[in-house]
Amino acid sequence: MQPTSQPIDQTRYASLWQRFAAVTADEMITAVLFVPAFILQISEVGGTWALALSIAAAVLRYLYFVYFEHGKGQTIGKLLFKIRVRSEREDRLPLKEALVRNLRRFDSLMALAFPADLVTASVVGRLVVALMLFYSVVAPVFIWQSVKKQRPLDMLAHTIVVQTELPPPRA
Repeated sequence: MQPTSQPIDQTRYASLWQRFAAVTADEMITAVLFVPAFILQISEVGGTWALALSIAAAVLRYLYFVYFEHGKGQTIGKLLFKIRVRSEREDRLPLKEALVRNLRRFDSLMALAFPADLVTASVVGRLVVALMLFYSVVAPVFIWQSVKKQRPLDMLAHTIVVQTELPPPRA
């Protein structure tokens, strides 16, 4: 009796470094959204306007990632570094999966709750610090160590980041 052969996974997952470079480019693009709030904050005349603009910028940042990844499969940064996001189940990225995998994009709002002193910080303040540490340090370890190069929200959303196909050679 011959053993049945399992199909070999030939998916070319994006490396940690490709993902880091792509997200760095995207973060530089979306950082522009926070400039008005930052200006109001440092001028100390912002009050609730600075908070409102920070929240609006965070929502727009989230929508940038969801729109490009769901609609095009890649953000501008991912396009530059030749990677794209897709579902584990199909070649495109459904909206629900794009919404879930990008929940981390609201981390910019965590800075609003960041405690000034960790020793006297409340439980909520310590949770904010723990979440920021998790996504800054632990999530890249997940990408590096997991078989499909997924961070925790990729696993939850059943998404993968893959290298885009090389164009066929010209004749």
